[in-house]
Amino acid sequence: MKRDAQQEGLRWLEQAEADRYGAQLLFDGASYHLACFVAQQIAEKALKAFIYTHYPNGLPDSIPARVYTQAAAEEALRLADRTLRMVQTKLRTQSLSNGD
Repeated sequence: MKRDAQQEGLRWLEQAEADRYGAQLLFDGASYHLACFVAQQIAEKALKAFIYTHYPNGLPDSIPARVYTQAAAEEALRLADRTLRMVQTKLRTQSLSNGD
């Protein structure tokens, strides 16, 4: 049974939320390396949930060039920029605190 994009996005979001709970248990158990790994997976699943709900995975009656609008591209670029800035800030702050 094929799910629609909204259902698929919500499915991935639910898994990301469940994984977040598990990551906290790993952290509380001092399994820091595993908590970091799962945190990365949580971020990927949350992004996948967003992508499914905003950018169709399958376009049976069209092509991406006809579906993705200027507004969709602007939103995608804003999100990419926010993610990039967050990582840049974290890495640069970490580098300064380590004396690099």
